[in-house]
Amino acid sequence: MNYRYAVTVPYMPKCITALDMKEIGKLIEEREPSLYWQPLELKPSEGRFRLGQYRLPKVPSMMLQFHMFPAQNEIIPEFSGPRLEANPIHKAIQLRMLEKAGIEVPPWTRLERKTELDPDIFGDYVLVKPTEHGASFGRGIVLLRTSEFPAYRDEHARAYEQPGRSSPIVQKFVYTGEKPASWRVVTFLGKVVHSRYQEIEDKTPFNAPTTRLLLQDKIATNTEGVVRDGWLKKDEIVNDIARKVSSLFPTPVLATDIIKAHDSDEYLVLEVNMGDCWLFSSRLGEKHRVRFGADAVRAQYDVASTAADAIIEEARSRLLAGSPA
Repeated sequence: MNYRYAVTVPYMPKCITALDMKEIGKLIEEREPSLYWQPLELKPSEGRFRLGQYRLPKVPSMMLQFHMFPAQNEIIPEFSGPRLEANPIHKAIQLRMLEKAGIEVPPWTRLERKTELDPDIFGDYVLVKPTEHGASFGRGIVLLRTSEFPAYRDEHARAYEQPGRSSPIVQKFVYTGEKPASWRVVTFLGKVVHSRYQEIEDKTPFNAPTTRLLLQDKIATNTEGVVRDGWLKKDEIVNDIARKVSSLFPTPVLATDIIKAHDSDEYLVLEVNMGDCWLFSSRLGEKHRVRFGADAVRAQYDVASTAADAIIEEARSRLLAGSPA
């Protein structure tokens, strides 16, 4: 086979299976025979992962390394060329990047002793969202009345001044209707491969007793342990926002959370999830495959075909731009 260029893909099998890698590779071979597809399964070794002779202390769930042929079996650190890694970025940095790119996000700040909130900007309610390691699946999110935020700040802010701590984000609560609702859109190299709409069955607790703490842990639509409805659903406005978001972050797979304000046409990005987002065969994605049906999840955007086309397009643009055909 006369290969011209290559994509080497170290991956963790709990995040994407060898079967998916094989299916994508078969489609690449049919559509672009000169592109060499080289998936490499990462092997656990003494608490780390091994790739060839290298033991890696930190491994992304998936990495795409673009390079000219011949491909190399031992890719770290010898490979030169563009590399995309599925590594997380701090939530505050995400929000700054989104704002700089002109993508709308809810007003936000950090929880510090000097933090003051303008009700004209933050409205009547705010969310306090953890940013430390393990802050995912909606864990630890608190909904407060803005008027009671100073007391909450004075009680909690000092704890995050200790070395190694990361202060929470304080974000305007955007009312999406009687039930908290959001979109989750998964993109692969900028192509939409999954989109769903989900809402919590419990109503937003604005009728709670007059107390500082309105709700804890059950306001985010991805919170573990809450009862929610969800649908596979396509919406081009939401998908277009997710595509714009994906252009900002150098990672293969992104899951973008988007909400729409109840009383306007305003769409806002809440956060971007990176890493283990390939729900089509990952362990984390099993609950969604059970819920929506594995075949339906894969067929929504013909994921293997879309991924193969995205890889070919990305490889050509990165390696063959300006090269003779």
